[in-house]
Amino acid sequence: MVDEKPDQVYDWAAELIFSPDSQHVAYMAQQSGKFFVVVDGKRALPNSEFFSISKPVFSPDSQRVAYMARQFDKQIMVVVDGKYGPYFDDINGFIKFSPDSKRVAYMAVRNGNHFMVVDGKPGPAYDSIGTFFFSPDSKHVAYVAQQGK
Repeated sequence: MVDEKPDQVYDWAAELIFSPDSQHVAYMAQQSGKFFVVVDGKRALPNSEFFSISKPVFSPDSQRVAYMARQFDKQIMVVVDGKYGPYFDDINGFIKFSPDSKRVAYMAVRNGNHFMVVDGKPGPAYDSIGTFFFSPDSKHVAYVAQQGK
């Protein structure tokens, strides 16, 4: 319920979040054992249901939404603006939008290799990846990576 207006009824709902401009609301929901994200009272992907999902994240300009979604075959991806990203074995940490809201990045794992994924494209494989940041102008991504000892 937002401002005393009822929303859909689901078996479960949690992790309600407002957009930075307070004009949009998103949350995780579950119906009949299947999970999905709801944005402004509507499913973010109308015909998609997942084994599990993460709390949605709004971009700084409040116009974009991203979240992690695990398929029933256990593959996981990041969904940005209703579009599936590449599949991975795991996604480490969190999803981060750039300050200008145009870019998105996250850390992922496939076959024991760690990747920094920026704008849906995995970078080089490393043994581990640490904290990452966008530059204030959103043009660059910096992160700590380890290869070998």
